[in-house]
Amino acid sequence: MDTVERRASNEASTPARMTHYIEDMLDDLKRAHRVREEQLSSAANVYRRRLDSVVSQHEQLLVAYRHVHYYYYYCRYYYYFSVSRIRGISEKIDRK
Repeated sequence: MDTVERRASNEASTPARMTHYIEDMLDDLKRAHRVREEQLSSAANVYRRRLDSVVSQHEQLLVAYRHVHYYYYYCRYYYYFSVSRIRGISEKIDRK
């Protein structure tokens, strides 16, 4: 009689065990989904910060290049202007 009663109680509790198993499995899936979503969010934030850093560095390089370029042409103009002025003065002295 004990085995019959055990079998009957097992059969009655099988749907309850299955329901509990499915609920646990769904909780695990939700937890895994939440963790993966946090990982992706963190990776997106890191990527955005890195991209902002690269853009900032690029802008700084452009500004530095502009200053170097301007300084180069300014010095070049000043050099040619002063050389031509010196040549003009020396030619005036030579003429006298």
